[in-house]
Amino acid sequence: MKRHRADIAALLFGLAFVIYSGTFIASELSDTDIEAAWISAITFVTLGVVALTATLLRSKEASAELAEGAPQTLPGSSGEGVDDVGEG
Repeated sequence: MKRHRADIAALLFGLAFVIYSGTFIASELSDTDIEAAWISAITFVTLGVVALTATLLRSKEASAELAEGAPQTLPGSSGEGVDDVGEG
């Protein structure tokens, strides 16, 4: 099978659903009052950490791929810096 990129939006919505549903089930089973503000705050912080981690990991992978596969000079150039300013 060919590996494909993860859908970050679907992952975040899935995690939010799991956190909210898990909290609802826990509050119903334990008869404790869990405030929605705390759940929202914990959920958004968790989702932010996941999104930030995924973004940082993806940027490291992309920069590693560019470093390995990118040519050092552009095709058709000698690699020397050319200054075209003033030439007509």
